[in-house]
Amino acid sequence: ESNRFLKIIEKTEHNINYNRQFSAHRHDFIEIIWVCGGLSTQIVDSKMYEVRENELLIIPENSPHYEKNEFYQGYVLLFTYDLFNNQQAQVLKNLNILHL
Repeated sequence: ESNRFLKIIEKTEHNINYNRQFSAHRHDFIEIIWVCGGLSTQIVDSKMYEVRENELLIIPENSPHYEKNEFYQGYVLLFTYDLFNNQQAQVLKNLNILHL
């Protein structure tokens, strides 16, 4: 599913290396990695995170990050605050969960 404010990418064994990037980069959107099987090793703001089955990793907007390995099945959700109305966006911006 996709629109200009939200994109959902399903990671399966057939597209396991989808959009793999080994060098640090930034996005102007929030990225949520949901691992349903396997393991994803991510480097975010110079910290390593091993995301295992049934775990989420939230990558805040403009955080330098890259994937050390992405041998997992699951979903990647990409969204901007424009997905929400002004009041909802402000509530989300105030939540520490999106600004780790």
